[in-house]
Amino acid sequence: MMMEEVKPGAYQGDRTMLDALFPAVHALEKAAEEGVGVREALERAVEAAEEGADATKNMKARAGRSNYVPEEVLKSTPDPGAKAAAIWMRAALTAMEATSIAT
Repeated sequence: MMMEEVKPGAYQGDRTMLDALFPAVHALEKAAEEGVGVREALERAVEAAEEGADATKNMKARAGRSNYVPEEVLKSTPDPGAKAAAIWMRAALTAMEATSIAT
């Protein structure tokens, strides 16, 4: 079963943290298929998460907490949950690089 089919209540494109997380997971899956190293795979996932979070600026909120905020307040602002997910992933990559966990 596809990951997009099992999540309760929200879907990719609903302006939630899923809009950062799904592209990151897909980037990791593709990196694994290509056999790239852990660091490069995580770099790709972080970039995908950041792009996904930025894309929420132009989305209508259909789920999550942003769904309760007037649309005019949300214009040109990325979803906070999506942005936070991308920031967490960037922090994980930075920590990994600082400690040389993976090369």
